[in-house]
Amino acid sequence: MQLKPSVSTGAQLANESDSLDARIAANKAEGASLDGMYVDENDQYEVDNYNSRVASYNTERQRLITAVNSWDQRSKTFDSLIETYNNFLDTNCTPQ
Repeated sequence: MQLKPSVSTGAQLANESDSLDARIAANKAEGASLDGMYVDENDQYEVDNYNSRVASYNTERQRLITAVNSWDQRSKTFDSLIETYNNFLDTNCTPQ
């Protein structure tokens, strides 16, 4: 039983995956909105607003890349624990 992966860790990874998916979708939508945005280059307010939104988009995108890389590493570790546990069961336990 010491090899058995934590159910709570699996649930936490699943919740984080859902949250990351939602954040990624929102970031992609913001990117699409920025791509389709018309900015009057003679209106400094519009230029500043656009530049601010681009900076926010890029900052969030970088945060997402970092978060996804972290989640991916933890997920691979968890998957490895599951595989080790299953291999132990296959090797040492007889089906009933």
